[in-house]
Amino acid sequence: MLRDGLPFSKTEFVRRVSAGHKFYELFVNDKPLVYGWVACVGAHVGVLHHLKLTVPDNAIYVWDVATAPEHRGQGLLGIMLDEIFNLHSPSTRVTWSAVAVSNHASRRALAKAGFNPMFTYFTIQVLGRTIFSAVLKKGRLVRAQPVFDCLSLEPVSG
Repeated sequence: MLRDGLPFSKTEFVRRVSAGHKFYELFVNDKPLVYGWVACVGAHVGVLHHLKLTVPDNAIYVWDVATAPEHRGQGLLGIMLDEIFNLHSPSTRVTWSAVAVSNHASRRALAKAGFNPMFTYFTIQVLGRTIFSAVLKKGRLVRAQPVFDCLSLEPVSG
């Protein structure tokens, strides 16, 4: 259900739900403190800077997550993620998320929730337009989109 105060329109909310994404919120004392989206099996996701991912079997992709600024650092994201994991278990063996290297708070919160980095992503943009995207994985710099494509094609192990 869409409520006032979220950073996306009703049209965008409906578009996301129609595309197979699920919206979650964590409320404490009837106050919404954390929200996030989950893309489930088969959903197509725009990850970062025009990169695409199709969520494979036994996986989910957590995206567009935010905690109310005055409640950050309290472990609330981890609580919401635990509930999301519980709702999608046992069919989900892996959960992905993407976060900017500079977003230290989100990186810490995801690490506390059990996420482990798979690779580091880089992009070069000029005037807001992506010129080049690459991934540093196992010491090698490779084009980013093929790495995301392989995530969609490789069997997910638990």
